[in-house]
Amino acid sequence: MFWFSSATLCAAAIAGLLASGWINPAAAQQRVGSAGAVNEEATSVPPGAVARRLVVGQEVVFNERVTTGPAGQTQLLFLDESALTVGPNSDVTIDQFVYDPNRGSGQMAMSAGRGVLRFVGGKLSKQENAVTLRTTSATIAIRGGVFLMRLSPAGQLEVVFVYGDGLSVTGTTGITQSVHRPGYGIGVAGPGAAPSAPFPVPPGLVAQILASLDGRPGGRGGAPTVPTDATIAASGVDRVISANILTSRAYASRGRTPPLPPPINPNDVQLGFEVNTIQATGNPVIANSEIHPPPPGTPIGSNPAGNALSYNATLHVADRAGNLDFWPVTGATLQNGLMNLTVITGTGPNAGPAYAVFPLGPGFGSYGTVGTISNPGGVSGNSFMTADNSAFYATIQAPSVPGLTGLLVGGLPLVNLPTAGNASYAGPATGLVFNNGANYLANGTFQTTWNFAQNSGSFFLNNFDGRSLSGQVSGSGGAYSGQINGGTQLLGAVGGNFFGNQAAATGGTFSFNARTGPSYIANGVYAGSR
Repeated sequence: MFWFSSATLCAAAIAGLLASGWINPAAAQQRVGSAGAVNEEATSVPPGAVARRLVVGQEVVFNERVTTGPAGQTQLLFLDESALTVGPNSDVTIDQFVYDPNRGSGQMAMSAGRGVLRFVGGKLSKQENAVTLRTTSATIAIRGGVFLMRLSPAGQLEVVFVYGDGLSVTGTTGITQSVHRPGYGIGVAGPGAAPSAPFPVPPGLVAQILASLDGRPGGRGGAPTVPTDATIAASGVDRVISANILTSRAYASRGRTPPLPPPINPNDVQLGFEVNTIQATGNPVIANSEIHPPPPGTPIGSNPAGNALSYNATLHVADRAGNLDFWPVTGATLQNGLMNLTVITGTGPNAGPAYAVFPLGPGFGSYGTVGTISNPGGVSGNSFMTADNSAFYATIQAPSVPGLTGLLVGGLPLVNLPTAGNASYAGPATGLVFNNGANYLANGTFQTTWNFAQNSGSFFLNNFDGRSLSGQVSGSGGAYSGQINGGTQLLGAVGGNFFGNQAAATGGTFSFNARTGPSYIANGVYAGSR
């Protein structure tokens, strides 16, 4: 039997505690919540007190520090109905918790020195900048959602955005990167490094984090007496849940087990998140852009049979201070040498579709100001496309949005991903540089070597603005990510995807910064083929 289920304990648990009088609302300024589940090797240190072993139902107070050992796990339930699951070898402190249940407002601040966490937002996370988690490398802010986090003792940070309005990661240098698309993540190489550009999270990374947070055979979940099959059957729980305990027990006693559910396809999961968080939320602006194409006569959405290619693409928007944001791409179609792009700008009720059209052909080139639907002043930039049209990137600047540069990368949908063999990819790289107050576009080259059997390889960024970095990358399902560095002075991250038939091409985003000396931050895109 498994204890400490990976499913989050529901808000009814807190409501029950309040109704029973166990949580006294008058003491809410001191008490912030309780331990909803505990596996062994989980302790806490209240302010001014000695360490104590956590048990189910135990109160959690302001400024309490929770630590877990190699086998320790716990889940903390807060008064605003938030939940924080803490995995093994973790160290987290509740630095601030102020909550007004009548208004649903307040502030929640946590800090972590190491470990694996899952945060599910409650009422406070619905407020702007109300929930933050500070680490040795960066501060995470979540708005109305769920995220996963893994932090090494050396400060290497990985954050996965699972659900909600958005998540931002601000490095110790003050640089912020944001993500609004579920299934994307942000990495920080260590203290002093800038957060990476948002990247599609490899399924293997999510699986590793969840494996640390899920229950395990033999775990008690803090229960003093572990229920047996007989006590569960006698409890009448089968009349409450959708199960028949006695039948299931008999089925198991015959040495048979029900068939396992089909394996989860990470791409389907990500699509499901997008459906749940965009179309199904009823946002009229986004739904309209998805269902109804632009008016007749516009170049966006036109797709005569046999004369267009549709691409998977991502758009990152960099500003003159080195910050980076992510705008979802809902359409990228190449027709007659023109890229027709549809993106969603803004978040929440301010979100809406924007359109751009610019020339795109094989090789590296630049384009002057060309007219677009959403930007009457036109757009300009440079671009690159592989010879077989499998992958591309482009920079996009528009007078109507001064100070911002779009970094677009994409490719044909991946089919027939190899499961063995090696491949090398090479091509150009372009990005926006923030150099001690100056801003400019810079160029370089990249090279990636990949082992399809091991799902790992090496990434090299060469002579980008006179700087070179390298590092190891890994992933699965056609996506990869990793940390890159240029000696001890340059730190950053890279994330990419394979595109086309048999992974004919690859492309992605990179970011890095200088740890010392004058401020230097680079955000860029790359694409190339075998």
